[in-house]
Amino acid sequence: MRSVLLTIIMTLISPMVLAHTKVISSVPTAGSVHNSVLSQIDIEFDEPFILTVIRLTDATTGFDERYRNQNFNRKNVHQVAIEPLPVGQFTLEWRGLAKDGHVIKGEFEFSVSN
Repeated sequence: MRSVLLTIIMTLISPMVLAHTKVISSVPTAGSVHNSVLSQIDIEFDEPFILTVIRLTDATTGFDERYRNQNFNRKNVHQVAIEPLPVGQFTLEWRGLAKDGHVIKGEFEFSVSN
């Protein structure tokens, strides 16, 4: 009986433990190609989230910029002003704190062309 009860409790708790903040939309989007100047990164998460840093890199050109969030508000939509990006293939890495205090991070690629 005890093992059955423990199994039921673990089954109910497991999805809550594994559920973490996810990106539901962004500009730029993963895999997108931009022909215009990007001056802002928009990222929307599925729950309020403290975004701490965005890093943009291009391995071909050596471009590497970090944008640290100075506003540690927990919110779903984050907008980060950036310097205009040169032509290239970029990796956008983001990191922050979920509402449960866990550090959450992710990344995706996009490109800028003429």
